[in-house]
Parts: sequence; C-alpha cells; structure tokens
Amino acid sequence: MKIVLVGLNYRDHAKELEMPLPAEPIVFMKPVTALIGPEESICYPPHFIFTVEELVSFISHVMTLMPGDIIATGTPGGIGALDRGDTIEIRIEGIGTLRNYVG
Repeated sequence: MKIVLVGLNYRDHAKELEMPLPAEPIVFMKPVTALIGPEESICYPPHFIFTVEELVSFISHVMTLMPGDIIATGTPGGIGALDRGDTIEIRIEGIGTLRNYVG
C-alpha cells in the first residue's frame, strides 16, 4: 500500500499563499504509518483545482495504483503555518484523541 499526496490542489489555499495555480498536479508520497483507520468517512470538499478523476488519471500515468492505495488531495484554504509551542489535536468520536506538539 502507498499514500499519494497532491500538493496545492485547493484554489483558496493557493490564493491565500499568493501562489500561481499549478499546470499539472504536484504529487508526492507519504509512509503508510500516516494512515487513518478503515471505514472512516472522507470529506469531499469543493474548490479543487484538479478533480478526483483528473488526479487518478494523472497519478495512474506516474505509478500503478493498487487496491488500498490512498490519494490525499491537498491542503484546503484557512490552514495556517505551525509554530513552535502549537498543539495539534485530532479527535475521532468513539476512538479518542491524537495529540502532537510542535517543538
């Protein structure tokens, strides 16, 4: 299994960073240890630069996608920079909280 990430795929995020829209998807890999569990809900937000279909097609030309592979679609608008001392919490109802500290 592999995790394929797409950088700069939200118009709002590109605008707030004052970055030009990419001509083609920017893809990179993430280790499988960065997964959420199976059966989790996926939020399908608006404002993509490239549609899911375009991303799957593009990535399929770069590598073979296999069952279980994950494509993360980028960072949405409103996500700011992390600073030392920040705490990041991810809560999943019924499972618990993952908490990390920026050092």
